[in-house]
Amino acid sequence: MNSINAERKVYIIHGYGAGPQSHWFQWLKQQLEAQGITVYVPALPDSEHPIKEQWDECLKQIIGVPDEYTYFVAHSLGCIALLDYFRQLEPRPQIGGMILVSGFSTPISGYSLINPFVGNAFHPEHFIAMTAQRVVIAAKDDPIVPFEQTEQLAHDLEARFIKVEHGGHFLDSEGFTELPLVHEQLSAMINR
Repeated sequence: MNSINAERKVYIIHGYGAGPQSHWFQWLKQQLEAQGITVYVPALPDSEHPIKEQWDECLKQIIGVPDEYTYFVAHSLGCIALLDYFRQLEPRPQIGGMILVSGFSTPISGYSLINPFVGNAFHPEHFIAMTAQRVVIAAKDDPIVPFEQTEQLAHDLEARFIKVEHGGHFLDSEGFTELPLVHEQLSAMINR
C-alpha cells in the first residue's frame, strides 16, 4: 500500500432519491479502497424528500473539517449540498480536490423540492480558494439537470469541465454501475 494514499480520504456524496448503494458509488469505493484510500459514502437523510438543514447537519457530523488530504466526489443534488456545506465552514479549509458530476447551482425546472438547496447566495470564489483541483462532469443528454446548468457551474467554479456526449444523469438505471472517468480524474488528483 502506498503510504501517500494511506493518509488520503474520499467522501462520495449521493443526490436526490439515491443512497450509498446507488449508481456507481460502491464500485468507485472499491476501486479506491484497493489503492489503500479510506472512503466514506454517507447515507443522507430521506433522499426522496430531502431537507437541506438535515443534510447540512449530517455532512457536518460525518465530515467535520476536511483538510488537504480530503477529496470529494458528489453527484447531482449532492454537489450543491456539498458546496453549501463548504460555504458554512469558517475558516474555509484547504481540501485535496473535488469532482462534481451532473451538478447545478440554480433551480432545476420540475424539482421544486430541491430549491431550498440553491437558495443561498452562490459565491464561487469561496470554493475556488479551497482547492486548485476542481473537475465538473456532465453529459449533453442529461434528462434531469440541463447540460447548460452543469456547464455554468463549471464556469463559475473555474473548474475543468469534461463533457460526455452520452451519459444521461449517470444513473444505474441508465447502465452506470461503474464510472471509470471519475476514478481516473480522482486518481490523477490524489497522485498529483
